[in-house]
Amino acid sequence: SLPLELLHLRNQARFVIDRSTRDRTGDCDALRLDLVETVTPTLIQRPEGGNMPSKVAAWVEITTGRLCKAEVRTRDAQHGVSKFEAVVAVEFERDEALGLTVPKRLREVFLVPPRGAGEGEATYSNYRRIVRAAR
Repeated sequence: SLPLELLHLRNQARFVIDRSTRDRTGDCDALRLDLVETVTPTLIQRPEGGNMPSKVAAWVEITTGRLCKAEVRTRDAQHGVSKFEAVVAVEFERDEALGLTVPKRLREVFLVPPRGAGEGEATYSNYRRIVRAAR
């Protein structure tokens, strides 16, 4: 949900478009928007307090406006030295049975020098709508 939160309309004023290019991801003919967080305090903070600005890349389908992929990069670089860096990338796909765009794959990488790195990946499938019977 991190990419969706940062791309939400309520956070639009926090980011400026650094560049936009036409790109393709999977079967999606997209406009890639590269956004940079410029407002402080930043949405993501150091545990002890302090700014950790994020960069967001969003691949938006040109014909429909559907979000096809989003990637968030957050870096803690106090005094020019990287102490923490995280990348969270989510690919989306259209689920015709539900009539919705849903997450397909999540990939995350965390770099914490000098301790090392951690990474994870999740794939999502078998979405279904839950319907409650009326009482």
